[in-house]
Parts: sequence; C-alpha cells; structure tokens
Amino acid sequence: MLVFPTCSEPGLEIVRALIDQPGLEIVGGSSLPPSQDPSSLILRHHVTIPWLGAGEFRDALMNILGDYRIQVVFPATDGLIAALSGTDMGDVFVSDGTDPSPQEIREQLPGILVATPDTLELLGWERLGANT
Repeated sequence: MLVFPTCSEPGLEIVRALIDQPGLEIVGGSSLPPSQDPSSLILRHHVTIPWLGAGEFRDALMNILGDYRIQVVFPATDGLIAALSGTDMGDVFVSDGTDPSPQEIREQLPGILVATPDTLELLGWERLGANT
C-alpha cells in the first residue's frame, strides 16, 4: 500500500491508523527527502516521488507501484485525489477518502476478502450488538 504524501498531517494520520495492521506493508512517499518526512522514522519503506506538477511524476509513480507491487494507493491531498482519479493505473485501487459500499470494494478488489459486516458473518462472526 502506498500512502502519499506522508509528510502531511493527513498522510501521517493514515499511516498511524494502518501501521499496526498485520500483513499490511505500507510504503510512504513524498516529494521531500526522507530526512524531512517524519514518516520515514516509522516506516520500513519510504520513496521520494516527484512533485505532482513535475513532468516525470506519472512515470515515477508507475515505477514505484511496480517496484513495490503496490495494489492500493491512499493519496493524502485533494490535488492528488483529483489527479489520480482521472489516471489509468491498471489494477491499482485508489482510495479517495470516501466510504464506498462493500459491493464497490469487492468490484475494485476482485479475489480479495474485504472485512465488511456481511463478509464477517459469512466467516461466522456476529455483528456487534446484534444479539444484545
């Protein structure tokens, strides 16, 4: 999973929310060098991505996605959300911060079990508060 820019408060909040999830590998990125991005102190992987307006931004981003085998991208600024929403990134899921329905998630991530209330029920989990 790629979160960027991680040098911003929203990016750091996303990292902090996800960092302890088992089996989840987070790559942090920003246009700043790691010495200026506090996430580089807590993440195993940090990449420098050219500034959004740079001519080499898209090619660099696509190389990073391939090199790290990234399947999910969390852009942490409005500008990146807008730019990436109109970009063909193949099989990579880009979160725009909205709450998609479980069906929309399954359509975006085929073959991946997404823990939603109805899939947890299929696994034998009960809904919180359902029996109270």
